[in-house]
Amino acid sequence: MKNFFLFLFLFFSIYANTAYSQLHFIPLQVDHALFRGTDGNVYLETYLAFFQQSLTYRQVNEKYQAHYIAIMEVKKGDSTIARDIKERTSTV
Repeated sequence: MKNFFLFLFLFFSIYANTAYSQLHFIPLQVDHALFRGTDGNVYLETYLAFFQQSLTYRQVNEKYQAHYIAIMEVKKGDSTIARDIKERTSTV
């Protein structure tokens, strides 16, 4: 097996879809899994979870919405080898 050290830095930023940022800490559950493909490559999956009631919602028409962004960076040494940004809106 090749010596390959992977450093995963997960930065998660959540904010309400208002003029004000999320004003409190949101506890996160973060996990990962590695899979070896038939092509010999190793694939990394990351999992992120938090309680929906941790978000700050504002009323939009007859519903309530919160907007959040998840930013994940995978680094090897000082180099960023992968970066992914997901934006989502939660509506209740």
